[in-house]
Amino acid sequence: MALLPEVDKRKTINNVRDFFDNEFPRIMNMADISYIDLKSPTISDMPSSPSYGNSSDEKFSNHTQAVTYLEAVVAAVKNMTQPHRHFMELRYLQHKSWLQIEELTGYSSRRGMEVIEEAFLLFADRFSDTYELRTMVQD
Repeated sequence: MALLPEVDKRKTINNVRDFFDNEFPRIMNMADISYIDLKSPTISDMPSSPSYGNSSDEKFSNHTQAVTYLEAVVAAVKNMTQPHRHFMELRYLQHKSWLQIEELTGYSSRRGMEVIEEAFLLFADRFSDTYELRTMVQD
């Protein structure tokens, strides 16, 4: 009997890959301070039909949440062991291609992808307090 539930490694790797390929670029875009327009409303900005909520408040809230997620991602990556941390930084924080990573590290692209998959499992555990990307094995 294990102390912690067993993780379905393949599904978890796919969840983390999907997060970094689809959600993370959006989080990075939303965390950019230029995304938010904090100007005062003018008469031409007033809605012509009923509005549900404040557009500026919603943008600010989305930005704040994106910054929080971005900080959590960076913290999770920074707490990884090497070479996992280095590969995650190069691939997802610095947006390097596999060819560039190969040149910088001396690892083949295939070995680099293996390291990234190992890093995805580490990331899923470290990021679980923020968002659950792990898939548990069903008995």
